[in-house]
Amino acid sequence: MDFQLSGKTALITGGSRGIGFAAAKSLAAEGARIALSARDPAQLQRAKEELSGIGLPVLTIPSDLTVSGDEIRIMEAVMAEFGRLDILVNSAGAAQGGVFWKLSDEDWQNNLALKLFGTIRMMRAAIPVMLEQGYGRIVTIAGAAGRQPEAHLMPVGVANAGLYAITRALADELGPHGIVLTALNPGVTRTDRFINRLKNRAQKEGRTLEEIQTETENHILEQTPLRRIGTAEDIAAWITFLASDRAAHFTGQSITVDGGLNRPPG
Repeated sequence: MDFQLSGKTALITGGSRGIGFAAAKSLAAEGARIALSARDPAQLQRAKEELSGIGLPVLTIPSDLTVSGDEIRIMEAVMAEFGRLDILVNSAGAAQGGVFWKLSDEDWQNNLALKLFGTIRMMRAAIPVMLEQGYGRIVTIAGAAGRQPEAHLMPVGVANAGLYAITRALADELGPHGIVLTALNPGVTRTDRFINRLKNRAQKEGRTLEEIQTETENHILEQTPLRRIGTAEDIAAWITFLASDRAAHFTGQSITVDGGLNRPPG
């Protein structure tokens, strides 16, 4: 299927690794020009070198979306290089968890600083450009915890619920201007972040990574109808579709891609 992305410009925040980088590869393979923002310049450079093999322009912008003003600098760099922005993929940040009554104000602020407020900043900077163009596609990586919250993952649920609300409300406002917004909820996905969480748990419990990984994956597989853990490429395929004109009549909604793990309410 031709996703008709040739010549489009896509900005991916958190684009140097994991789901963000997989999305960049998928969009580039469809002909999109790519801009990547992330905090680690070295990782961004490695991502650029790999993407450059596709033969299309790649712009990297070291940035920190917890810092007010970096979103403006990102947009200025994208516009200076490409002259427009067609697609924004919000993939930066991940809130963590903890026991609710032990989470301090600082814990909450740190958890929401990038995942929620960083996304708000980036959308606030990108939308005026899309309004002027009369065209835009915004795909935000949220998560199922916004609808099915867990007691020890409340900051995650709050961040995701906020992203749902923003997606729905802005879809109503921006739809008449040719701007489509969707949210994507990955299930457990085999990325560096997933492995790092297992490493942290192994360290806390004094067990080996292999033990924790086997135990965790077996539990997930038992609960998942498709009996496998998702990959970043699984999610990237959905991002590419939602960012394309093939999904032009779909806005304000969220899609969960988790192998059937989460059941819809009711």
